[in-house]
Amino acid sequence: MKERPILCSTPMVRAISAGKKTMTRRVIKNQPPINYLFVKTLISKNFLWAKFCDPLREIAEGEGKHWVKCPYGQVGDRLWVREPRCASRIILEIIGIRVERLQEITEEDAISEGVDRTNNGKKYPWSSNPWVWVIEFKLLYKLKTTVVKCPKCGEENEFDIENDTIICDQCDSVLLISDCDNDDGYSACII
Repeated sequence: MKERPILCSTPMVRAISAGKKTMTRRVIKNQPPINYLFVKTLISKNFLWAKFCDPLREIAEGEGKHWVKCPYGQVGDRLWVREPRCASRIILEIIGIRVERLQEITEEDAISEGVDRTNNGKKYPWSSNPWVWVIEFKLLYKLKTTVVKCPKCGEENEFDIENDTIICDQCDSVLLISDCDNDDGYSACII
């Protein structure tokens, strides 16, 4: 079992913490040529690999193969959300990985993605239909957290209740967290 980092936006971290997100799609960085088809995945030297091929060239010439290594690991490996590892609040275990085209997402998968609206990517828009890693995971561990509003920008920030300072996700202000005596829970002031 290996551990690797995975970056998630603040709304996606909240969806993972709430148990609404159990799957993510990540664009395969080294996209195969457009006419190539996905063939299979295999594990070699402790890495998961995806094989793509040009069916005409592979049959005729024994060529036309394209291999891509999965940077997220394999089933049983763990992912920590956000870097560095010592600051990670969430640890996930990979329970499934597959390769598919982005537009092959099902309604059930979209719900597992924690999606409540569409987000058209800039580098790989929906219309380009790129190949993606589909990573299914389960939440293994999360620190006890709560939310506090930044007094400068109004952004709600999740924080580990063991910490007394955090950096605002929106405006990068350093916030000092204090426990309130009232029902509001915690408050923040800018340092």
